[in-house]
Amino acid sequence: PITRHTATNPHKSSTDPRKAVAHGLRLLSHRPRTESDLRNRLEKRFTTSTTASALQRLRELGYVNDYAWATAYLESTRASLRSAWLLSQELRAKGIAPEIAADVTSLHDDNQAALVAAHAAIRKLSSSRKHQASSLDQRLYKSLVRRGFDSTTIQHTLSQLRSENSI
Repeated sequence: PITRHTATNPHKSSTDPRKAVAHGLRLLSHRPRTESDLRNRLEKRFTTSTTASALQRLRELGYVNDYAWATAYLESTRASLRSAWLLSQELRAKGIAPEIAADVTSLHDDNQAALVAAHAAIRKLSSSRKHQASSLDQRLYKSLVRRGFDSTTIQHTLSQLRSENSI
């Protein structure tokens, strides 16, 4: 039978940093992780000091790099449809330091992202014929607000869409 590690896990008191590093590498082999995520997972099996030693070694080896993780997160397709503000909030929720989140999102072009998001929303909204065309502006506005864009950026995007005859 498969057993889950619980609070009474016998490995919790483990102080062998080599085992902690090996476990960290196993976790990282599945997908990249933030330092915060990795710390939380390692602390379920190892002491706090052992976890800290393992994380230091994994950083030295280049396996843990929150800046690289955050940059990769922003390069994802999903991120291209969100505002820099919302992306920064998501990064911070994932344990990325505020300075790193601010630095990485500073290169994000909100105007371009809003335009891409609006085109995606137009395709989605156009496929549903439940609503009148006159409400398309309102529905686009609400869609962009949900993606974290401010009203100035949204107004600029809607103006640009009108000039392209997209709406």
